[in-house]
Amino acid sequence: MGRAGIVGLMFLAAMAGCNAVAKKDYDALQVQYNELDVLNSQLKGQLDDLTMRETELQAQVLAERQGRTRAEDAAAKIGGELAKDRGGPGAKGWSGVGERAATEFTLGSELFGGGKAKLTSAGQARIKQVSASIRSKYPDAAVLVYGHTDSDPIRKSSWKDNLELSCQRAMAVTRALIANGLPAKKIETIGMGSEHPVAANTSAANKAKNRRVVIKVLQ
Repeated sequence: MGRAGIVGLMFLAAMAGCNAVAKKDYDALQVQYNELDVLNSQLKGQLDDLTMRETELQAQVLAERQGRTRAEDAAAKIGGELAKDRGGPGAKGWSGVGERAATEFTLGSELFGGGKAKLTSAGQARIKQVSASIRSKYPDAAVLVYGHTDSDPIRKSSWKDNLELSCQRAMAVTRALIANGLPAKKIETIGMGSEHPVAANTSAANKAKNRRVVIKVLQ
């Protein structure tokens, strides 16, 4: 065999070796591709599951929100009915006939001396101011006057109990309102006794808060 033949054989052997290496690399890449394809399919399946779960959770959240809204609406409706039924004397902002008060004035213990139902000078001046305000802003409005006391039992005064005292104090305020220009036919007077405190009757300061007369002006 000549030199050219030997060179040709060497070339063919080299090419065969290269082809074997290339095929081995190709086969390895094919295996990696197949593994990655399987992994991609698995991840896609997990993503689909997560997407479906997210949709389910969103539907649950929406249903819960709608349920809360319905519950809140129902509670508001019930609360409105209760306010009409139970929002009488002593319920802030509501009149004895279930009508919303346009405004109200709370007059404190400075109106009367201890166990008394006669207005002090300061009390008369305060009611004069209130009367002027009502005449100016609500000339045709009905007015409710609520008398309240603390829980101390009647011992020294001539009143039978706190209910009677609260009635007398409410009437004293009503008479003062009438004297200051409010029509008597527009005023209702109610004695509440000690049953509707605004603070616990556990201290002198709290008891002073509870000894009050509330004037509500109806819309």
